[in-house]
Amino acid sequence: MIIGSTGGLGSEFARQLSSQGAKLTLGSTSADKLSNLGVSGASAIGDITQPGIAESFVNTALNAYGRLDGVIYAAGAVAFGSLGEYSDEVLEIGRASCRERV
Repeated sequence: MIIGSTGGLGSEFARQLSSQGAKLTLGSTSADKLSNLGVSGASAIGDITQPGIAESFVNTALNAYGRLDGVIYAAGAVAFGSLGEYSDEVLEIGRASCRERV
């Protein structure tokens, strides 16, 4: 499973693993971006920071393949500069990403 599969790093993981024959569950907040990714796999749509979405992603993998061998967490926000310069919004995104567990 790749959470954040339509971002820069996540999409590269998806392409590389798919080219090696991996059966993927692709997690994204955007169905449109996921369909444009060009990588086959089970689609899991939702915001991983929201309650119940992690479980939904796992269930998507289990329903598609009967098992889940690993998770790549490539979702998140990128911020540059010192921590003291980050906005409250950026800090909350980081906190929310850390709270949700698979």
